[in-house]
Amino acid sequence: MYKHSFAKVWLDYLGNEIYINNKRILKPASQEIAFFKQYLNQPEFVITHGQSLLEQEEIKSENEIISLDRLNKLGFTVLVEKVGERRWESGQQVLYYIGRKKINSKETTRSALRDYNIYYDRFNKRVKLEGKYAYNKESRIRGSTGWISLKREFQEPIPEYHSFEEIVEMQNKVWLGQSIKQTTIKEIKVRNEVPIIITEEEQLICLPYEDDMQSIGITGQKGKGKSFTTHTLLDGIHNFFHDNIIFINDSLNQFHSMMSPNNVKTFKTRLARIGLIPRPLPTVNLYLSCPNVEFAHQEEGISFRLVVSFIDFLKRYTYFTRGIKRLNLDGKESYLNEFLYDFEKITSADEIVDLMRMRLPKSKKEDDPYGKMIAKWKPKFDNILNSMFTDNMFQDDDLVSAKWKATIKGEEVIGNPILILAECGIIPIVNTSFAKKFSFFRNTMGHFQSSIIDWQIYRGNLKQRLWVFADEIQDIYEIGKRNDNAKDSLEENFRQGRINSVGYVYNSQSFSKLHEDIKKNTTHLLVTYTQDATERKQIGKNYLMNSDEIDEMAKLKSFEFLAISNDNWVVYDKFGKRTVTSGIFKGKCLPPMSLHLSPANNVQRRVIEQEKMEE
Repeated sequence: MYKHSFAKVWLDYLGNEIYINNKRILKPASQEIAFFKQYLNQPEFVITHGQSLLEQEEIKSENEIISLDRLNKLGFTVLVEKVGERRWESGQQVLYYIGRKKINSKETTRSALRDYNIYYDRFNKRVKLEGKYAYNKESRIRGSTGWISLKREFQEPIPEYHSFEEIVEMQNKVWLGQSIKQTTIKEIKVRNEVPIIITEEEQLICLPYEDDMQSIGITGQKGKGKSFTTHTLLDGIHNFFHDNIIFINDSLNQFHSMMSPNNVKTFKTRLARIGLIPRPLPTVNLYLSCPNVEFAHQEEGISFRLVVSFIDFLKRYTYFTRGIKRLNLDGKESYLNEFLYDFEKITSADEIVDLMRMRLPKSKKEDDPYGKMIAKWKPKFDNILNSMFTDNMFQDDDLVSAKWKATIKGEEVIGNPILILAECGIIPIVNTSFAKKFSFFRNTMGHFQSSIIDWQIYRGNLKQRLWVFADEIQDIYEIGKRNDNAKDSLEENFRQGRINSVGYVYNSQSFSKLHEDIKKNTTHLLVTYTQDATERKQIGKNYLMNSDEIDEMAKLKSFEFLAISNDNWVVYDKFGKRTVTSGIFKGKCLPPMSLHLSPANNVQRRVIEQEKMEE
């Protein structure tokens, strides 16, 4: 039995079958079915009434200075009052104190508090204002409001009544002296929203399921948790939305272990706060073909080579060689059509030369135009075939094909491996870490990216909701780098995605270097530590952020994010109260339920090693 074989069991559970060259793949053994059966249930996250969403060590911290907007989110504000007889300084006109937000209350502005500090003690849940005209009405302390308790905000909410009859019934019981039974909901269970972040105010921020599919960006500096959070979203969208998923670009070779549960003790504890347990994802690794690929878990039958049809390559030669000047055929590409099926199974440039000379006898003469053309073509096709990205180079391997076949609920479907896996409910992880240094990488990525929208259009009324994930999107696209098929197809996918039931999740180190169409169509943005001021201003401009919110991006710690959207978030407090709202929230991302290994900073490896030392 193989421990990475959950995709086989999931495929069997869904009742689908996949074939390569008429050979069935991903068929589970009985032991694998028995072992992975525990993960076939639908997960749900749970909010236990009144239980803290944070660990104790996360609550204990130094008093921090917060913005007025942050204070407002805690349900309080800074109120201003004319000083009257309480003036303690000549020329003083006002005093400031902290109070609850109320309708028609006289609140101050951020600019008026430029020389004041608002302090927040998270552990004791209290705030205070310090500055020249800060005042405590009860103690009459000047220059400080003293600590103001927030604890009422964190107590059980006042009961809500849903009709006039309920209020009358309650009042009658009070008047008659009858006891009123106090009831509380012990647990809130949620299955169709994706939990992402827990804020310092113990709010759980979730992505809602919506018919109009979202596009989610994750941005910030290297090593701060972008890929980690991308993985959390992938976990959630698969487990809570049950949509099809394509992971189009694993450029750092770090997502090949998601078919294992995340059993790291530190992360298990954090997941348990909302009732989640580690579980694997049904992923299959597709390695974009090139020389010297190193396959992970290949012996378990869950890793395959992703190739392009050589016939398709010859038919679209100018597409696949766009921007590669040394492969230019000087406008004679049309001659390839005459040799398409002669070339179908060739594996060397010498074979091409022999076939062309056999079909064009005069080309054997040195001064013949065809002979000169063939001589020029030979080194070009040497380069092409040595790149090993087309199917003709793997004729002896019956597990390599540009086209796979699937049986889905009795329907036979044929397409490229990425589309077939996704259509069957399996998550293809397209590993580009070995191929990205080769010249064909970007145009080949363009080919596979454009096939996604084409597939959704082809499926018509049978198309399913589909999410495309891209790690390190700058490997595929960045303004000013180059114009090629990778860039064009990504832009087009963002324009056409929503109307074709395609949502996107991407991460990038630079939001400002993305095309305006991508930025405009990004409905939700998760921002971690961002040092560059120009980058922060660009994000602030796109999402109408104030100066305090923009500055906050430069203060975020690893795995800490601002969750920003003008569309909807779903917010739960620790009592299970649910609110749908837009806006900005600051908090720490939840870990994924499946295993994530980061090659850049080895975050999870360090955690594992630390836990072993502690044991």
